[in-house]
Amino acid sequence: QTMELSTHRVISSIPKKSENNTNTNTNTEEKNTSSDKNNNWMYPSEQQFFNAVRRKGWDHVTDDSIPSVVAIHNTVNEKTWNLVQQWEKQDQDDNHGGTAASSTTNNSAAAVDIELTKFLGRPKDLSPQAYIN
Repeated sequence: QTMELSTHRVISSIPKKSENNTNTNTNTEEKNTSSDKNNNWMYPSEQQFFNAVRRKGWDHVTDDSIPSVVAIHNTVNEKTWNLVQQWEKQDQDDNHGGTAASSTTNNSAAAVDIELTKFLGRPKDLSPQAYIN
Protein backbone atom coordinates (compact mmCIF):
# COMPACT_ATOMS: atom_id res chain seq x y z
CA GLN A 1 0.00 0.00 0.00
CA THR A 2 1.51 3.29 -1.10
CA MET A 3 -0.81 5.80 0.58
CA GLU A 4 -2.80 6.19 3.77
CA LEU A 5 -6.53 5.52 3.39
CA SER A 6 -9.28 6.83 5.62
CA THR A 7 -10.64 4.63 8.40
CA HIS A 8 -13.77 6.78 8.72
CA ARG A 9 -17.03 4.91 8.09
CA VAL A 10 -20.26 6.42 6.79
CA ILE A 11 -23.65 5.45 8.22
CA SER A 12 -26.06 4.44 5.47
CA SER A 13 -29.77 5.19 5.34
CA ILE A 14 -30.43 1.45 5.07
CA PRO A 15 -32.00 -0.11 8.19
CA LYS A 16 -30.40 -3.34 9.31
CA LYS A 17 -32.64 -6.25 10.28
CA SER A 18 -31.98 -6.81 13.95
CA GLU A 19 -33.57 -10.19 14.77
CA ASN A 20 -31.02 -12.55 16.32
CA ASN A 21 -28.06 -10.65 14.83
CA THR A 22 -28.72 -12.01 11.34
CA ASN A 23 -25.33 -10.91 10.03
CA THR A 24 -23.75 -14.27 9.20
CA ASN A 25 -20.54 -12.80 7.83
CA THR A 26 -17.54 -14.49 9.43
CA ASN A 27 -15.34 -11.44 8.98
CA THR A 28 -15.02 -10.25 12.59
CA GLU A 29 -13.93 -6.75 11.60
CA GLU A 30 -17.14 -6.27 9.62
CA LYS A 31 -19.43 -8.23 11.95
CA ASN A 32 -18.59 -6.13 14.99
CA THR A 33 -19.04 -2.78 13.26
CA SER A 34 -21.59 -3.40 10.53
CA SER A 35 -24.29 -1.21 12.04
CA ASP A 36 -24.46 1.95 14.10
CA LYS A 37 -26.43 2.62 17.28
CA ASN A 38 -29.53 3.49 15.21
CA ASN A 39 -29.32 0.04 13.63
CA ASN A 40 -28.46 1.20 10.13
CA TRP A 41 -25.79 -0.43 8.03
CA MET A 42 -22.41 1.24 7.94
CA TYR A 43 -20.34 1.41 4.80
CA PRO A 44 -16.77 0.17 4.91
CA SER A 45 -14.00 2.70 5.32
CA GLU A 46 -11.55 3.19 2.48
CA GLN A 47 -9.01 1.07 4.36
CA GLN A 48 -11.51 -1.74 4.98
CA PHE A 49 -12.50 -1.68 1.32
CA PHE A 50 -8.86 -1.84 0.23
CA ASN A 51 -8.19 -4.73 2.63
CA ALA A 52 -11.20 -6.62 1.23
CA VAL A 53 -10.03 -6.04 -2.34
CA ARG A 54 -6.63 -7.45 -1.46
CA ARG A 55 -8.15 -10.46 0.38
CA LYS A 56 -10.11 -11.26 -2.77
CA GLY A 57 -6.91 -11.24 -4.81
CA TRP A 58 -7.75 -8.19 -6.89
CA ASP A 59 -4.16 -6.94 -6.98
CA HIS A 60 -4.77 -4.80 -10.09
CA VAL A 61 -6.80 -2.29 -8.01
CA THR A 62 -4.54 0.52 -6.83
CA ASP A 63 -4.92 2.19 -3.46
CA ASP A 64 -5.22 5.66 -5.04
CA SER A 65 -8.45 4.55 -6.77
CA ILE A 66 -10.12 3.39 -3.55
CA PRO A 67 -11.61 6.75 -2.42
CA SER A 68 -13.49 7.03 -5.74
CA VAL A 69 -14.53 3.37 -5.69
CA VAL A 70 -15.90 3.68 -2.15
CA ALA A 71 -17.85 6.84 -3.04
CA ILE A 72 -19.39 5.08 -6.08
CA HIS A 73 -20.10 1.94 -4.01
CA ASN A 74 -21.96 3.93 -1.36
CA THR A 75 -23.93 5.99 -3.89
CA VAL A 76 -25.00 2.91 -5.86
CA ASN A 77 -26.18 1.20 -2.66
CA GLU A 78 -28.20 4.25 -1.57
CA LYS A 79 -29.84 4.66 -4.98
CA THR A 80 -30.58 0.95 -5.16
CA TRP A 81 -32.12 1.02 -1.68
CA ASN A 82 -34.38 3.88 -2.78
CA LEU A 83 -35.51 1.79 -5.76
CA VAL A 84 -36.17 -1.21 -3.51
CA GLN A 85 -38.30 0.98 -1.25
CA GLN A 86 -40.24 2.32 -4.22
CA TRP A 87 -40.78 -1.22 -5.49
CA GLU A 88 -41.98 -2.41 -2.08
CA LYS A 89 -44.23 0.64 -1.70
CA GLN A 90 -45.77 -0.05 -5.10
CA ASP A 91 -46.30 -3.71 -4.17
CA GLN A 92 -47.81 -2.66 -0.84
CA ASP A 93 -50.16 -0.22 -2.58
CA ASP A 94 -51.14 -2.81 -5.19
CA ASN A 95 -51.93 -5.42 -2.53
CA HIS A 96 -53.82 -3.07 -0.25
CA GLY A 97 -55.87 -1.05 -2.71
CA GLY A 98 -53.61 2.01 -2.74
CA THR A 99 -52.42 3.87 -5.77
CA ALA A 100 -48.96 2.94 -6.92
CA ALA A 101 -48.70 6.01 -9.13
CA SER A 102 -48.59 8.35 -6.14
CA SER A 103 -45.73 6.45 -4.53
CA THR A 104 -43.49 6.63 -7.58
CA THR A 105 -44.05 10.28 -8.37
CA ASN A 106 -42.97 11.74 -5.03
CA ASN A 107 -39.80 9.59 -4.75
CA SER A 108 -40.53 9.07 -1.06
CA ALA A 109 -40.92 5.56 0.21
CA ALA A 110 -40.73 6.38 3.92
CA ALA A 111 -44.03 4.62 4.61
CA VAL A 112 -42.51 1.26 3.70
CA ASP A 113 -41.14 -0.43 6.79
CA ILE A 114 -38.47 -2.78 5.44
CA GLU A 115 -35.01 -3.71 6.64
CA LEU A 116 -32.04 -5.27 4.89
CA THR A 117 -30.91 -8.61 6.34
CA LYS A 118 -27.60 -8.80 4.49
CA PHE A 119 -25.62 -7.55 1.53
CA LEU A 120 -24.76 -10.19 -1.02
CA GLY A 121 -22.19 -9.49 -3.68
CA ARG A 122 -21.88 -11.76 -6.69
CA PRO A 123 -19.12 -10.12 -8.73
CA LYS A 124 -18.45 -13.20 -10.85
CA ASP A 125 -22.11 -13.68 -11.85
CA LEU A 126 -23.25 -12.05 -15.06
CA SER A 127 -26.43 -10.02 -15.06
CA PRO A 128 -29.05 -11.04 -17.63
CA GLN A 129 -28.09 -8.02 -19.76
CA ALA A 130 -24.37 -8.86 -19.61
CA TYR A 131 -25.13 -12.48 -20.47
CA ILE A 132 -27.01 -11.42 -23.62
CA ASN A 133 -24.26 -9.06 -24.74
